[in-house]
Amino acid sequence: MHSDIKESFAKIGTKVLLRPVYGNKRWIEFKRTKIVVTLRKDCDIVFDGINLQLPVIFDDEQAQFVIELESNSKIKTENNSYYLVRSVGSHFFKHNGNRTRESLLERNDTLNLNGNLLSYFKKETIEEVDLDAFSKTKLFVLLEGETGTGKTTIAKKIHDKSNRVGEFIHINLSAFSENLIESELFGHKKGAFTGAINDKKGAIEMANYGTLFIDEIDSISKEIQLKLLLFLDNYKFRPVGSHLEKSADVKVILASGRKLEDLIETKEMRKDFYFRLKSGLTKNLRPLREDPKKVEEIIDDFCKNNDVSISLNLVKLYKSLDWPGNIRQFISHLNKKKELSHNKKLDFDFLDEELLNFPIEIVEDKGGIDTLLKVKKSYIQLVYQKVDCSIKKAAKILDITTHTVRNNIGVQINQQQLNERKSA
Repeated sequence: MHSDIKESFAKIGTKVLLRPVYGNKRWIEFKRTKIVVTLRKDCDIVFDGINLQLPVIFDDEQAQFVIELESNSKIKTENNSYYLVRSVGSHFFKHNGNRTRESLLERNDTLNLNGNLLSYFKKETIEEVDLDAFSKTKLFVLLEGETGTGKTTIAKKIHDKSNRVGEFIHINLSAFSENLIESELFGHKKGAFTGAINDKKGAIEMANYGTLFIDEIDSISKEIQLKLLLFLDNYKFRPVGSHLEKSADVKVILASGRKLEDLIETKEMRKDFYFRLKSGLTKNLRPLREDPKKVEEIIDDFCKNNDVSISLNLVKLYKSLDWPGNIRQFISHLNKKKELSHNKKLDFDFLDEELLNFPIEIVEDKGGIDTLLKVKKSYIQLVYQKVDCSIKKAAKILDITTHTVRNNIGVQINQQQLNERKSA
């Protein structure tokens, strides 16, 4: 039956699309050789990298399955391994609609575990596709995003994938006074100005045959914008105090903490510089508060790299927070929790309490004020987190129905969809 399985489900890092019986669909990544799947009635969805807990609606009895990376010389796969799914006990599952207790997974297969669907597709993330394209292009790259959204990390990844022989040079323009920026970028000759006691190479020359990452371009004057514009036109530059023009073979990546369109409106940026920057490739990095999937990815990577797990209640809390410092703030918070915890499983503690200790206030955004419905939803979510993510407790405290709590925390059940999945 499986004599030729080159498309098998057979490596660490495989991504699987989970469509649970309730809640939103999500991508999860198998980073271990063995995943234990447990089905329980009315439980929360939990995945700590090793154990995957899924809810069921109609069965009272607990069921358990194992998805394990196996090796068998009789089966000729690319790496002589495959993922095998088997039932622990007498429970059946459906593999592509067929009832079984044991099955070998292949690409485009779907498992139905009592209404929870696990589907395997070959899929590259948008970030992986972007990095691949950005590393190969000769155009410069513009990264736009709030502080802490990972612009420096992405710039380094682009450099690493580009296989350039030179160095990765990072210069943050906001770190220098206006009269030093030109020297830091282009270099200077001895005696060019007071204090120039020696010749100095600028960031552009140091990055020759490598990558130049120019950060915080939204902080520079129009005079420096013009000089950068001239450099981006032909990759030639002149050190301060020199009459000789030099050339540089560099891959240029620029970053801005603000949208360039806003800088044009406030007349902080030259229009010709704006249009030159927009002629390259642009990637907008979403803030963490708008990207709950990124929160899950950070948690997965953190747990794997630090050999810890994080409770589902805490994951839900983290996905509901604003994180004004974005990825940098979130990772710093996780590191503090790990250092102060004596357990392998991280749960709600005083550090998380500090994140919630903020006054309720009316926030005006884009000329408007939050609606009563939005404030109500935020308060229900806050109470829900305070009572360890118990829908019943939150409903009792707030004197509302469990259905109302469930709707406001994003956990909704469509009975028709459940029936369809049970019959799949």
